Amino acid sequence: MRKNKQKIVFLSIITFFIFGTYWLFSLQFEAGDIYPPYSSLRSDPLGTRAFFESCDNLNQISTERNFLPFKRIKWEKADTFFFAGSKRLPVKSRMEAFNKQAKKGKRIVYMLFPVDRMARLKKEKSIGSWETKGFTVKKFDWKSKDKSIADYRFDNRLSLHSNRYFQIKDNSWKTILSYHNYPVIIEKKIGSGSIVMTTDSYYISNEILKKNPTPKLLLWLIGGKTRIVFDEAHFNIKANYGIASLIKEYDLVFFFITIIIVTILFIWKNATHFIPPLSTGTYDDENILMEKDSRSGLINLLYRNINKKDLLNKCMEEYKRTLNKRTNTKDTITKAENVVDNIEPKEIISGYNEISKILSKKEPQNN
Repeated sequence: MRKNKQKIVFLSIITFFIFGTYWLFSLQFEAGDIYPPYSSLRSDPLGTRAFFESCDNLNQISTERNFLPFKRIKWEKADTFFFAGSKRLPVKSRMEAFNKQAKKGKRIVYMLFPVDRMARLKKEKSIGSWETKGFTVKKFDWKSKDKSIADYRFDNRLSLHSNRYFQIKDNSWKTILSYHNYPVIIEKKIGSGSIVMTTDSYYISNEILKKNPTPKLLLWLIGGKTRIVFDEAHFNIKANYGIASLIKEYDLVFFFITIIIVTILFIWKNATHFIPPLSTGTYDDENILMEKDSRSGLINLLYRNINKKDLLNKCMEEYKRTLNKRTNTKDTITKAENVVDNIEPKEIISGYNEISKILSKKEPQNN
């Protein structure tokens, strides 16, 4: 009894530990604070999950997340791509890829991490000036305590959390929104597509959607497209390619399902007997069935169906049926039959050996 109680206590502790660990991890995943700021997987104020799910709930718009590396992005799956919370400008190769996709009608929305918020989070050092082909990112001083923009095209007030602006060097970039003549949102149209750059990702955060929603600006960022992708790979949240991912990517699901079914059937076939086993109980020696090879099976079959007295007669009949007349004469057969007729049941084996000697002798053939 004492050992049983100890086992119950031990199992209870293990169970509570497992459930407690699961509960703690589920709380973290629900809040999303294990993900970087402005990830569409975060549901706290620093995330963009509310915007992602709001778009997904609209009948005419479909949304999904991208976890593939930049070189493997499937551009054909969507029309608008959001790269929110970026802590650096796109390198030359990525900018060329953006231009190429914009020519095909795609809309690229590249949103930088707000510098003021980064300083408050104390996770990274302040960002200096950035420069790329077409514009430079520089710092400005707040003109007043009011860190917002009044713009009738979008909404009454747009809050800012970054004191960075774009210094445009290429006329192909147009200012869309500015703070005291400092451009904070710019756009470049290429063919039927476009590239949008913003110095702030706060516009699509969960916090602004709760406190001060800006629906007009959000619709403009989407650009009238119906398929939207939120990139998570630039946060280093990438898909790990295991066996399951490769099976799904290369459409091998049906193939492996077939293999699994065949394997299950094979195991079932070898584990299940179609003929039910004999019921348990006591048996006489005459009813025992030995599970051995085919030779043993034949012996048991003869043992069950042929009487001891008739065994030599049956052997002789079978021998006559397959007789080769050139080998044995009638005299030889007669001798063998006499042995069969005069043998006692207890001397079957010795009688069989004697018959075998008689039949195995080869008599000389007449020329």
